[in-house]
Amino acid sequence: MNQTVDNLNLVSNMVIKERGKMHHLSTDICHYLYSLADEQNGKNVSLMLNGVPTLIVQNREDAEYVLRRNYANYEKNMVWFKQALGASRFFENGQIWKLHKNLTQPFLNRFDDQQTVKLAIHYAQQGLAQLINGGREGQVTLDDGIFRKMAMAVFLENFFPISLEESGINIDSIAELMEFSSEFSFIPAGTLNTQHRRRLVKLRALRRQVNGQLQIFRDPKYTNPLLERILQAEAEPENQVVLEDELMAFLAAGSESTAATMSWVCYLLACHPEQQEKLYQEVMAHPQPTNWQQLSQMPGLMTFISEALRLYPPIPIIIRQALGKDRIGDDEISEQQNIIISFIGIMRNQNVYQNPAELNLRDDDYSPLNDKESGIGISFSHGPRICGGKDFALVELAGFVYTFLKQASFTLTSDLPPRFYWKSQMVNQGGQPVRVTPRSNERVDIVPSLATP
Repeated sequence: MNQTVDNLNLVSNMVIKERGKMHHLSTDICHYLYSLADEQNGKNVSLMLNGVPTLIVQNREDAEYVLRRNYANYEKNMVWFKQALGASRFFENGQIWKLHKNLTQPFLNRFDDQQTVKLAIHYAQQGLAQLINGGREGQVTLDDGIFRKMAMAVFLENFFPISLEESGINIDSIAELMEFSSEFSFIPAGTLNTQHRRRLVKLRALRRQVNGQLQIFRDPKYTNPLLERILQAEAEPENQVVLEDELMAFLAAGSESTAATMSWVCYLLACHPEQQEKLYQEVMAHPQPTNWQQLSQMPGLMTFISEALRLYPPIPIIIRQALGKDRIGDDEISEQQNIIISFIGIMRNQNVYQNPAELNLRDDDYSPLNDKESGIGISFSHGPRICGGKDFALVELAGFVYTFLKQASFTLTSDLPPRFYWKSQMVNQGGQPVRVTPRSNERVDIVPSLATP
């Protein structure tokens, strides 16, 4: 699920030239893309990024063309992510990509939705208890690490015979690797300075540390069909498969986007207290759900999740590089030109969405699951490289949000607008300004670990 913008140098003196205008970027690209969505709404924009011609696509039809109809001409360009996390389905192209995809996709397609709902509710209860009881005195922001722990725990116990606690994996280290990858992907080739090289030393040391933690999956005690499949592919060098590399990206992709989405859901709930109460009434009117069908029949819940994905897409951009000359709309595309698909721009198109910068809710007959223009319909991408874990992520997210709504309330601790920060996912820098309180007056107890079935 993880994409990045290659050839963006996000330092204090970075300048983007756009049709005669000069745009300065400081810490990330997300603020710029939100501004672009307002200033050039629904229109594609040609830029020079570090001397490389780049087209930012804000038009849904043109995005479909790049990602689906003519995808063979547009390959992923994620060199730094590959160097940081190793070869995997998320960063490769061509036949190597197909081989890596076939290692894990069959298991993502056959996940047990009842097991996922059970785990999601359980670990959401644990996460809430930590947010309510474990915060520092006077703390006014949410700890993103708790969301990552929730998501990683559910992911591990769905696809591997081991719990997060048993694995000993440091999820913060994986998140830091992703942040390193984002940071270096913004640096043009050949411009590494002394400070960059020092950071590279730390990145490599961190990678060795995570690789060491992932060695536990080579223990025959924890083998399962998924691991056996990867190890069999690894035994043939021409496949370019390494177990630790495959797992590093698989685990990161399976948890980071979900964690980022949960943080934005909490922020939106806090921003809209009246809607929060309506959703609370909806979940209380349903008994404890045990499967995806029961969760998906709550229209308010699903629409709210979809709107969180639309307004604050955890993966706001996808980068592609043209293999050959082409034409996208009115723009001539040259060989090796970068194409940035801006989900921020696409999902704020005024011709498609009423009040695109605001929460758009519908009547009870509406389902975002059947709407190609909804956040759920767009934010997981399109075409052959669509997020392979989309269905799993939706079940997990619905279980998380259901539990949060049922057991806690969310209030803003600051009226300041979000400070978007790009570190493989789009997050609110410094944490979401939200306070979590239990629905009852009783203290929320830490839920005991759930034994792996």
